[in-house]
Amino acid sequence: MSLIQKFSAVEAVMQFHHSTSARPLPLEEVIARVLKLSGLRIAQQTVEEILEVYPDAYKLEQARTNWLLSTCELPLRLKERANKFATLIGARSLPSPPPTPMKPTRRIVGKAPSRVIKGTVKRYTASIPKTGDILTRIRMKEEALKRASDPLVKRQQREKFLIAQLPGISAVLHSLSTMRSSFSMSELIDRVSTSVKTRLSPSEISEAIELLSKSQPDFCSLVDSGNLKVVRLTCTAY
Repeated sequence: MSLIQKFSAVEAVMQFHHSTSARPLPLEEVIARVLKLSGLRIAQQTVEEILEVYPDAYKLEQARTNWLLSTCELPLRLKERANKFATLIGARSLPSPPPTPMKPTRRIVGKAPSRVIKGTVKRYTASIPKTGDILTRIRMKEEALKRASDPLVKRQQREKFLIAQLPGISAVLHSLSTMRSSFSMSELIDRVSTSVKTRLSPSEISEAIELLSKSQPDFCSLVDSGNLKVVRLTCTAY
């Protein structure tokens, strides 16, 4: 798993945390939440590697026996920070191109032959078709189409997309919790759809809130009241 993906997972956790609190988050809890929300395993060394590439991303400090992690920029500008990290890590890993050797030039002194005998020089302008490469590309395309149509892959891709939306949705829910503690799902769908930047369908918002309630039950919970689905906002997870 690339360091960029791990950085994105940590970013999502920290954005989620700072939507409700400005306090540093224990590193052990960051590691646990990254595993719970994205399925990625990270360690303190991972955070240190991120800081080596992007020193201004976080502040890692030791408090007694615990390590605490906080962000240096609030509110987080996720897209800008992600682009900056990708640029920094790309600059570190990109090798400098070797110098192009200069080919020696030969100067032929004398007159060129005035007569060319037909048939003595043959030029093959048509290149041999790379049938192997074409077949490989066709097979790769067919395999990609099969994977894309696999229900399990579709479900994993959708869940990954929804996890990426949780920080923005949680920020909206937190602001709504100051008004009252419970909302109908349909009302929350309307509020979220007009508050987040990404255009989400009602089903995507509903699934994201359900995913949030399962991963962070102390933040929000779902209650079925007859045919009405109610979301209770506690927002005490942080």
